[in-house]
Amino acid sequence: MVLGSGDVQFDPSKLKTVTPGLSETRGYRLSQHELQEIFGIDGGRFGALPGRLVIPVLEGQQKPMCNITTGYLYLVEPMAWIPQVETIPISKFKTEHTTEIKKVSTSSTVTESTNTAGTTGDVPVHELMVYPILECKVIKKQHLEYAISTAPIGVPPFIIPQPPKLTWGHDDADFWEERRVEDSRLDGVKKLSYNPVPMTGNTDCANLAYLLPVPQITSNGEVEVTTLLSCKGWKDWFLYDEFAWEDRTSSGETIQVTVSNNSVAFRPMATWTVLKDSKDDPKGDPKDEPKG
Repeated sequence: MVLGSGDVQFDPSKLKTVTPGLSETRGYRLSQHELQEIFGIDGGRFGALPGRLVIPVLEGQQKPMCNITTGYLYLVEPMAWIPQVETIPISKFKTEHTTEIKKVSTSSTVTESTNTAGTTGDVPVHELMVYPILECKVIKKQHLEYAISTAPIGVPPFIIPQPPKLTWGHDDADFWEERRVEDSRLDGVKKLSYNPVPMTGNTDCANLAYLLPVPQITSNGEVEVTTLLSCKGWKDWFLYDEFAWEDRTSSGETIQVTVSNNSVAFRPMATWTVLKDSKDDPKGDPKDEPKG
């Protein structure tokens, strides 16, 4: 979508919302009843999320004279919260039991009772950890690839440090000027920018680039995204149109992302607990079956 010539704004209150449900656990299997009993996770109390999110999935690579960043921006619809559960057996303890033995005296009607204590066997204590993973349906995606050069020029001992330089596609004056978006126009959306740019792999130049996916709501209520990039030391932003957004609505493609610092579902937690044998509670009540 073209950003026009005026100030760029985005009103999130006009965006539809969705409330993803609680899915089955991944990793160590727990029922929804156990999730609530152990961690207090209740899918019926989850809050709403924006119906569209933009998620960068990028990787940094070290190359001679520069760093390359490649990957995708995803426009997604949140679908379900997946609890990722991991367990570590910590220790074992003996369960104690007490048995009452009654003896009746042959010379009276008095009944005497004595108690004996013992152990029945080892019960494992587990450290359980749970992490929130958000499964999302991919609506659109855009391939992203850019380079940042920080290499100095010259030969020893005459080395001249150079400011970082962001490049993609062509590298002439007309190319950049045609794609320039003045920083002063973006005050209403700059809070949506990423710096450092989130990525895996080599992150040496993650803090040198600025990534700004600008969402805009169309007349039919859908979301279009315009991708802008900038570099440390640059005043303005530049339109990234090297690759177009691909429509993936009918593809069935999904992605899963860790969302640790969320306030609508649950956050990473850890606890020690004794777990029942799965055969003692294979399914639970029908109301405890996973939803979503």
